[in-house]
Amino acid sequence: MKWPATRDELRNDGYGFERYTACRSMNCRKNIEMWRTPTGKLMPMSPTDAEHLQPHFADCVDAAKFRKTQR
Repeated sequence: MKWPATRDELRNDGYGFERYTACRSMNCRKNIEMWRTPTGKLMPMSPTDAEHLQPHFADCVDAAKFRKTQR
C-alpha cells in the first residue's frame, strides 16, 4: 500500500488537518503538522517540501520517548 505523501492524498484517504505546532521534544522542536487519521487518532507529520509530508516519527530525534509501550 502506497503512503499518501501529499496533503491532497491524505485528505482523499480520510485524514484531516488539525493544526500547526512544534514537536514537544526539547531536543527536536521541529515545526510539524498534526493530522487526524481516519480512525480518529492524531498523527504528527513533518513537511519534506512544499507539498509532501512524512510521519514525524521518521525524523524526530526523540521518537522513542513518545512511542507507546508494547504489551
